[in-house]
Amino acid sequence: MTFILIVHDEIAKDHIGEYEFDTLKEAKEFALDLITIDERNGKNYSYVVIDSENNNYNLYN
Repeated sequence: MTFILIVHDEIAKDHIGEYEFDTLKEAKEFALDLITIDERNGKNYSYVVIDSENNNYNLYN
């Protein structure tokens, strides 16, 4: 199954990007790394991981 990390800028209403992964673990690890970097740079993006069937996943579980 494919897992997709979607990054969105809520303030600018802008779609930043999508990243595809083979495992949920990879998607979550990458998302948490991006969140850490973006927080250091003062960015406030939203992150969501979905699968190819549109199921959402919690990044912190």
